[in-house]
Amino acid sequence: MPWSLRESSFNNAYLPAECPNYTNWDLFTIKIHGGGEFNASSGAYVGGTYRYVDNCDVDEMSFLEVATMLEEAFGHLGYCEFSYKFPNVDGLNSIRTDNDVLVMCTKLDLSRLVYVYAVTVNVEYTQEFQPSQQASLEYLDIPNVDGLDDEEIDVMLLENLAQQYDRVEEVENDAVVNDQAEGEKKDM
Repeated sequence: MPWSLRESSFNNAYLPAECPNYTNWDLFTIKIHGGGEFNASSGAYVGGTYRYVDNCDVDEMSFLEVATMLEEAFGHLGYCEFSYKFPNVDGLNSIRTDNDVLVMCTKLDLSRLVYVYAVTVNVEYTQEFQPSQQASLEYLDIPNVDGLDDEEIDVMLLENLAQQYDRVEEVENDAVVNDQAEGEKKDM
């Protein structure tokens, strides 16, 4: 069963708990917060709102999945940084990679609930993107450092291949001669 975004009107559906009483230990709930920021002095998440995402499966979780949940819950908020914590536990942990999400899933406790916080980050671009000045890809004639032209290089490659072929032929001939010599020894 895929995860599902709980309707806001049902936020209190599982009181006194915040999530269903899961019988499958692979499932859990994320209380995802978006549109707010952390207060520098108190460390509290202020502003924004939250939504519950139920039936999250630990085997299907990834960074992209968390970002998709955020977008489905709040729309596009821009570039966000994610953190998580567990109920009644101090300390935030960053979510930057799939591995961070996997670690989060391994730390789930009996409550089967995790709080995820998204903070929109203002990204400043230091330079404007400029498309290539070259309109199309064309064959570039790059001069050879040895001063050889293409025909001379082709001749050298063919000579090299011929030498390798001659060596292979010599080894094969030697093997045939050795096999014949051993066969003659056995006949004696």
